[in-house]
Amino acid sequence: MARRPDYYVKSLGKGFKVLKAFTPDRPMLTLTEVADLVGFDRATARRFLYTLEDLGLLEKTAKKYFRLSPKILELCHTYVSSLHYPDIALPYMEELREEFNESVNLAVLDGKDIIYVVRVPARRIMGTNIRVGTRLPAHATAMGKLILAYKPFRTVKALLGGSLEKLTDKTITDYEKFRDELNKIKERGYSVNDEELEPGLISIAVPIKDYTGEVVAAMNIASSTSRTTINEMIEKYLPRLNEVAEKVSRQLGYKGEWKKL
Repeated sequence: MARRPDYYVKSLGKGFKVLKAFTPDRPMLTLTEVADLVGFDRATARRFLYTLEDLGLLEKTAKKYFRLSPKILELCHTYVSSLHYPDIALPYMEELREEFNESVNLAVLDGKDIIYVVRVPARRIMGTNIRVGTRLPAHATAMGKLILAYKPFRTVKALLGGSLEKLTDKTITDYEKFRDELNKIKERGYSVNDEELEPGLISIAVPIKDYTGEVVAAMNIASSTSRTTINEMIEKYLPRLNEVAEKVSRQLGYKGEWKKL
């Protein structure tokens, strides 16, 4: 066997060996099966499996099987997909901006934050200082909550960690209430931000899916309570926003059914 370079981290290499044990033909494995496949003793295999689970890369089922988590798809596809976002989404987002004269944004999740990757600001003299690359706390934004709603809640808590920061009187800071909110979002297919991030700021968001069917991003229309209300946005903006999100998702390779709103 060739000598490994001095910088080679053996434990990291072993961790990837465990991940590679899971294949389309072997989507779920027990501890013993993993140990046999990768050539580890049970104690070593256990340490790697539980470490990978804690990192959110593996999930454990009720019957003591392990399987890859959706976070693996984030690692593999978020960067590749994001390279296409401006080219694919920008023309549609500009149409929405012209139609409603409101800001239209697209963001991805990074840890406990969302990052804006495409932004089309409203044509107004006064505007916010949000730009491409801006990070905002996911738990207090429509796009952040939308993406989190499609993840296992255990993964959500691991991503957000600790307590949920209170940014306004309307920010959800209780994890039980936050879980209820995410369940509602997933059931109805869209998310709202009703002054949870900043007083006067409201928005609605819908999912962006890739060819694997995973929610890899979210798109929103943002406005102000001085111009409209959440109910008016749902009635007037949501159907068109959802149509645009479907078009973008189709161009990213999504083939499944799309929920009409």
